[in-house]
Amino acid sequence: VTDTDILEAETVLTALGNYSPDNIKQWLTVGEIMTRELITVSPTTTVGQLVRTFLQQKISGAPVIESGAGPHGRLVGIVTEQDVFSMILHAWEQEEIARGIAS
Repeated sequence: VTDTDILEAETVLTALGNYSPDNIKQWLTVGEIMTRELITVSPTTTVGQLVRTFLQQKISGAPVIESGAGPHGRLVGIVTEQDVFSMILHAWEQEEIARGIAS
């Protein structure tokens, strides 16, 4: 389920007036709003390829699928923009430490 899926569902629910605690039985389920056509990456996808995919597909995360484990592969993780940002921050901090400028 992406943030876009949730926003679209919230828009529909708001329009229908069903998005209130009193109408919990009428709330949509994850299965009703999730993205079914997945964009996946493999464990060997480079960070550059990943970022290109995120930008081209306008997504913020992707399942990581290892091929060869069954007909559709095996889910081994999920990679998100947050993971990319964390990697960049860690590299920047290491550079700052190496230059003696750590905060």
